[in-house]
Amino acid sequence: MRTHISTDAALEGTSIDDVYAQLKECDSEWLAATLAERWRTLTNEPAVGVATESHEKDVAPPGALASRRHLGDASPSRESTPSTPLWAFDVTLASPPLNASEHVRFFRSRDWAATELGPMASWSVELRGLVNVVLTDPRPAAITYGKSHTLVYNEPYLALAGDRHPRIMGLPMFEAWSETEEVLTHSYHLGETTGQGVKADKALFLVRRQDRIDELWASWVNFPVAVERGTLAYYNQAFEITAEVIAERRMSTLLYLAECISTANDTKSFWSQAWKGLEPKAADIPFAAFYALAQYEDLGDQRGSVSTTTAPSESSIASTSKHWILESTLGLPADCSGLPTNMDFEQAAEQFTPVLRQALQAGQPTLLLTSDGSFPKGLIGVAKSRESGTDCGAAVLCPVRPSNRDSIRGFVLIGINPRRAYDTDYRHFMQLLSRQMATSMASIVLIEEELRRSRIAAVSAASERLRLSERLAETAQLAEDSDARFLRMADLAPVGIFQADGMGNILYANKSWSHLTEHPNDGLAQLRWYDDIHEEDRHLVDVDWSGLAIGETRNVEVRLRKPFVSGEVFRGQQVEGHTWIIASAYAERNANGALTGISGCFTDISRQKWAEEFQQRQVQEAQEMKRQQENFMDMISHEARNPLSAIILSTDSMIAALKALAASAHDPVITHATLQDQLDSAETIMTCAVHQKGIIDDVLTLSKLDSGLLQVTPVEVQLTNRISKALRVFEIQLQTADVSLRYLVKDSYKDLGIDWVYLDPSRLVQVLINLITNAIKFTTTQSARRINVSLDASLECPSSETLGVQYLTRRDEACTSASASHTEAPVYLSVTVQDTGRGLTEEEMKTLFQRFQQASPKTHVEYGGSGLGLFISRELVRLQGGQIGVASIPGKGSTFAFYVVATRATAPKLTTLPASAKAVATQTRSGTLDVTTGSVESVASPLSNTGLHSASSHQKPVEYLLIVEDNLVNQKVMSKQLTRAGYKVSVANHGLEALEHIRRSHFSSPEGSPLDVVLMDVEMPIMGGLECTRKIRAMQESGEVRTRVPIIGVTANAREQQQSAALEAGMDLVVTKPFRLQELIVRLAEARDIA
Repeated sequence: MRTHISTDAALEGTSIDDVYAQLKECDSEWLAATLAERWRTLTNEPAVGVATESHEKDVAPPGALASRRHLGDASPSRESTPSTPLWAFDVTLASPPLNASEHVRFFRSRDWAATELGPMASWSVELRGLVNVVLTDPRPAAITYGKSHTLVYNEPYLALAGDRHPRIMGLPMFEAWSETEEVLTHSYHLGETTGQGVKADKALFLVRRQDRIDELWASWVNFPVAVERGTLAYYNQAFEITAEVIAERRMSTLLYLAECISTANDTKSFWSQAWKGLEPKAADIPFAAFYALAQYEDLGDQRGSVSTTTAPSESSIASTSKHWILESTLGLPADCSGLPTNMDFEQAAEQFTPVLRQALQAGQPTLLLTSDGSFPKGLIGVAKSRESGTDCGAAVLCPVRPSNRDSIRGFVLIGINPRRAYDTDYRHFMQLLSRQMATSMASIVLIEEELRRSRIAAVSAASERLRLSERLAETAQLAEDSDARFLRMADLAPVGIFQADGMGNILYANKSWSHLTEHPNDGLAQLRWYDDIHEEDRHLVDVDWSGLAIGETRNVEVRLRKPFVSGEVFRGQQVEGHTWIIASAYAERNANGALTGISGCFTDISRQKWAEEFQQRQVQEAQEMKRQQENFMDMISHEARNPLSAIILSTDSMIAALKALAASAHDPVITHATLQDQLDSAETIMTCAVHQKGIIDDVLTLSKLDSGLLQVTPVEVQLTNRISKALRVFEIQLQTADVSLRYLVKDSYKDLGIDWVYLDPSRLVQVLINLITNAIKFTTTQSARRINVSLDASLECPSSETLGVQYLTRRDEACTSASASHTEAPVYLSVTVQDTGRGLTEEEMKTLFQRFQQASPKTHVEYGGSGLGLFISRELVRLQGGQIGVASIPGKGSTFAFYVVATRATAPKLTTLPASAKAVATQTRSGTLDVTTGSVESVASPLSNTGLHSASSHQKPVEYLLIVEDNLVNQKVMSKQLTRAGYKVSVANHGLEALEHIRRSHFSSPEGSPLDVVLMDVEMPIMGGLECTRKIRAMQESGEVRTRVPIIGVTANAREQQQSAALEAGMDLVVTKPFRLQELIVRLAEARDIA
């Protein structure tokens, strides 16, 4: 509220000076503003506005203004009109801004007329603009102007000025900062001669705060600014780095101390090395005194001995028998008598400090102050800083305790830097220093204690060494923990932190940010953090930058240009991709609300993003697998039910026809048409059963693969013969489909002299059967129906070009075959199946060898199958260390080829066949394969019973059989089929009955019943097949049975280990269910010949 002044005084002849004084007292601001607006130039001399040279509320009367119209030499080179604002917040106006800070008001109150700058009214526009810049700079900044370098500084600069403020405002720079005269002189000279600025990275400033002079470290720049012709100003910016410098210095102290005391090998050398470690660190260690626990040899007999057999207890710390000896001092006068050289707790309370007992019991660094009487009286006025010479009025007592179980071995009294406050950081530094000495002392104490114990108790040396090892391990862990704490103290934040100006230019970034962006810290001036964002995500940053500009805090997930490469592998996939971050930032504004910069942090979330993408892929793959399994189950159901339906219908047809014949007459006559119908029905049943068996085998094999139960069991095998026998399985199918099959053993196989090899024949044959089955399916409908099978060998791994196919698996996916681990050099055996079928397109080939996949959706409709055969083949080949591939031309046919790894082997003695048995495997009549010479013949007709019975022309053919089977249905069917084939069959329900039959046969006595071969089931009640076989072989050895009884195991257990167990029990051969009658007939002659 303004006060209204009566005008009667003016009418009564009151002088204008009195009126002016009265107006100024009532409202000086209104008076200054009014005069500034109404003052006019009445002469040709330069006009001078209302200046505020002594205080911003002091307005000179008109008479005083008239006497100061001429400024003389202090006037600027061109006119300035302070009443005309440079901008809305011009601090050099005659009337200050309404929101002017206290510092601005102080600045305006300075008597600038007494300086080289002259009165503010005389300042040039350039000088006024520069003053406005420095006073609004949010960082510590100052300018110097003129020949004397008059100083003007802003409010943040007060942190550097300390108690020099307000004295140095307007003083020449050399008077304000006399200790920097040399550096400033160089800077001013360089600016005047070259126009360049000067930068200082670490500069020490001594600032008085309250009653103490503090050290303050700053980095500053000083560069020239052209204000007016012939006159330079210098802009000085400072950045306080006290925390960083102090932390670096303290870390150096800790590391050097650790380096020194780590070389100590006993307690005595520990104190000298500790002194050495602290001696060069005068800034952080103004003075120090080292006290060690006195041992009995140090004190003499009158002190008593110190026990070394047990660790002192906590109560012993407070014992008055504890004596402390001054080992050495650092930074104290040589003749200093303020510290006792030998003391106990009672003496310490009088001569040292009354809180020694409590400090040692606490086990932590304790602060001793002059103000509370805990600081040693003898050091008052004596203890001074080695760096500054200033009196030290505080110290920290650091106990040296090796571990919680040990007593105090000494303590160090360390002076507090008089130029630093004892704050949290200082306390942590003292704790780390004390812990470092305690850790090193622990190692020394353990070694010394062990040496003493070894001298006292030699008999317990072994147990003591073990204890020492445990303690050393504990000490090593403490040392590692201590090192880790040092590293954490030295490390920066784990997130990338940055500061940018209003344009996005990087001003500061920590090491984590540099690691994320791959930019060195020394090249930040040319960087914009926006440039590190991935191009596709920059639009997200644009949106958030707009929000930052209006004062919002933003968080955004974006990618960086730097790729994320961890070098790790998770479930077969490389952990790599885009570098993802969560960028959090906020805007920094000045007092006027203008955007001055952006501060924020980057958090690396690349692994989380990769894991999310990996999980999504896993879900998609699981969904796809579920869909494929559902399709597979539908197809399996369809493939299983269709032949089952045909079996039922065919069986009904046969039963109905036979019933009609049985009911027609006493001796029914079967017509040729009826007989043909029955044969068709029987062939249909056989075809459907074989089809269902293939599907069941595929599903069981797949289940073993998924469960990891499918194993490769290498044995010695003659591969050429094994493949020949496997191909005989297809004789009837080939004859029915009118397809010719040729088998060739290539010359390279013979040239290498390969006969017996070491591999898993059943797995190799399984792959071959799958390939031939597919070849027959796809060849049946073609005009040319040929299948060629070839066997080859090499000493080097076959390439895809060698086999003429494209591998479906990468080489690094192949497993190491069990046979390859044999001591012999590996041999690569390759099998090729080539057909003249319809061929495959490129799209169909892409889905081959995949689980539940067929070449096309119509494949199972036209050709049947489960879609598992080729997938299983790929896995079986991979388990044997090989690869499988395909080449196909639509309309011309396909070639499938694979190789496995084997080693050479010698023929096993127990399984070597006699010449008659080999003759069965190598006979060359029509319808068989000649594998001994490598020639090729077609497989076109099944083996006849006559041919089988005459396989060994010089031996009696097999005629009398004994079937040992507990399942009456299987017993009846097998007996009927063999009887129809011309054999004389006897049956037994279990092993005991079989033994009785053999005792009655000619094997036991010449007059016994005839018997040639026993067909033995494996699993039966009362006595199983394996036990029965062992008893028969035992009877042979005892002489109860005169000659070897030929035994063929008949079982549904198809695993190699189960078949091996049957052979080890004494069986000659094993036939797995289900089987064809022709297969069993061939095995009968083989078993008889082996026996």
